[in-house]
Amino acid sequence: MIRRAVLPAACLAALAGCGASGPDPEVVAEAAQLTGVRVPPGAEVLGAQCERGQDVMCKIAVAVGPGDVEALLGASGVVVALEPGRAVSLPPVDGVAVGADVASAQEEVGTGAFREILVDRSDPARSVLHVWGYTT
Repeated sequence: MIRRAVLPAACLAALAGCGASGPDPEVVAEAAQLTGVRVPPGAEVLGAQCERGQDVMCKIAVAVGPGDVEALLGASGVVVALEPGRAVSLPPVDGVAVGADVASAQEEVGTGAFREILVDRSDPARSVLHVWGYTT
């Protein structure tokens, strides 16, 4: 089963400000928890999706100003160095394409839990952090 949410700009901090008529904040909370992403004030959650089966896979995309990427990575506990040009083979959040100017890495975030981290700097006005979290 795929659960998805595409958040409006008003939903800046994952759950804050989403009313009953907005997207399902539980999807964003689940994706943020599994991926470890900590959405800072001023960031825009572009979307989140989670799939459950034998394993769990969640993905989230967050846009920030180009100067805010390092703070977002640090707040989200990313400790690995991102490799420029390294692509991720996992599909992004629906409706959020990945550009050509990317850097990414994979890291283990717990026993049997991993995440792929990709920063897309293709748009000079904003960077997009894509994170896929999954269990095996």
